[in-house]
Amino acid sequence: MKFAHVVLITLLTPVAARAQALASLEQEKEAVRGKFSMVSGTADGEAMPAMMTAAMKRVAEGNITTVTMSGMLYMKADFSIDPMKSPKTIDYDMTGGFTAGKKQLGIYRWSGDTLTFCFGSPGRERPAEFVSKAGSGVTCSLWMRDKK
Repeated sequence: MKFAHVVLITLLTPVAARAQALASLEQEKEAVRGKFSMVSGTADGEAMPAMMTAAMKRVAEGNITTVTMSGMLYMKADFSIDPMKSPKTIDYDMTGGFTAGKKQLGIYRWSGDTLTFCFGSPGRERPAEFVSKAGSGVTCSLWMRDKK
């Protein structure tokens, strides 16, 4: 009888771990979904102009994210995340905007209603840290969830 309990626990442990991982993934997806306004951004080590950041909006529904600037399409992408990596990773398959048809690799983190991304330029490596240095091709942005 003891052996049957050990076998049952051994078989169910991976199932429970997978269920917990899926719940965690869903929580991460919810953190990046919604409507956001850009607070600040840096591209290639240069701060984005305040006029530009104030005009940027991000909407993510399902696995699709759309960024507009002054109401016009800036970029649209199918995205996937991996919260098990450190830092957490996000991949964009660009479907609209000036980088359509390309792939961008990035990292992200969130805290409450604040979301930070850093992406390499299309075709370049994924950033390893949340820093955009001159000549790096890395763009970092800070977003705040819009109040309902």
